[in-house]
Amino acid sequence: MVLRGAAASCRDLCLDIDEDAKVEQVGGATSSRCLRLTKGQVPVARWKLTETERGYLIQARAGKLAGWYLDFDDDAQIEEMGGAASCRNLLLTKEKVPGAYWTVTETDEGLLIQAQAGRFEGWYLDLDLLTKQRVKGAFWEFSPAQADSSMGEEIRWGDPVRGVKMRLHAPRSRWAQGQTPELRVDFVNMNNERIDRLAFLKENWEVELDGRLYRVRTPDPGNWIDPPAFGPGAEQRDILVPLHEDFGWTDRSSLEFLPGKHTVRIHFTHNETVEVNDEYAEIHLVSNPVEIEIEDLAK
Repeated sequence: MVLRGAAASCRDLCLDIDEDAKVEQVGGATSSRCLRLTKGQVPVARWKLTETERGYLIQARAGKLAGWYLDFDDDAQIEEMGGAASCRNLLLTKEKVPGAYWTVTETDEGLLIQAQAGRFEGWYLDLDLLTKQRVKGAFWEFSPAQADSSMGEEIRWGDPVRGVKMRLHAPRSRWAQGQTPELRVDFVNMNNERIDRLAFLKENWEVELDGRLYRVRTPDPGNWIDPPAFGPGAEQRDILVPLHEDFGWTDRSSLEFLPGKHTVRIHFTHNETVEVNDEYAEIHLVSNPVEIEIEDLAK
């Protein structure tokens, strides 16, 4: 995901990383003052937003500093910039320090990201610095990158539903007859609102093979892991689509990958609790199509 300014005057600005910046010790943590703004071009940086009990962690997701946390130098000097108390003290740290936890608040204008610790508690992430006042640069949005460096060439996503998208991909396009193709999906929440946790129950999946939709015959017994929260900007990556026979996929006939070329889409249904009336709102996602081929071993 790309972290981009949400205000009209900032939408061409993205928080980026200079991978050639030096690594140093700041406040006892391995750090790099590598953050910069990229204007009008695809940034190097990809970001991962994770909600924890202590707050949100914002991590670099690619490159030499992948896994490092967005943090700030608590001892940096404060100055006036454009009439606002500001500090150009942002950095990335290798360790999960108190400054790596942030508050993320949804607003109509975008996401507000605020520091939670030290001298700068409550200050806003404002482009490439922290400001005490809420200014235009303090509003952010997470958006998919034009191309995902971890995927190689760009793979397009399925259509968004309430800002949530799903993308289907496979490690290869050809499979031997009798093999179960390995298909994986990514989910991303592009919206500024939180949705419920995505539950990967068997009955939530459908497989569309060459235009025919296959569903699971038997419901999930409930033996599943509670998934992480899925707030604004959150991602779930490389979720394995459960294609094995014991899932009981069926239409009028059982799901079977016969020799030849096939087009596959994945459907995923998420039932979200609506707090207003405690009813359920359905989010039905359809992935992008993926072409696979099953080799005929008899030839």
